Amino acid sequence: MAPFRYYFTQLEAVKTVIWLHDAQRIRDRHDLVRFGASNIIVLNRLRADFDGLKIFP
Repeated sequence: MAPFRYYFTQLEAVKTVIWLHDAQRIRDRHDLVRFGASNIIVLNRLRADFDGLKIFP
């Protein structure tokens, strides 16, 4: 069996979350919305995504 390997885009997504947490001090979905400050990011969508995953402690 071949060893597990992330796809490139999966690895980039993980690195982005780490960068947002460490460098930009993003701690919750509200911080992320303020950081993005665009009409693309919708708070209700983030609530559905992040509450279940608990990415941000």
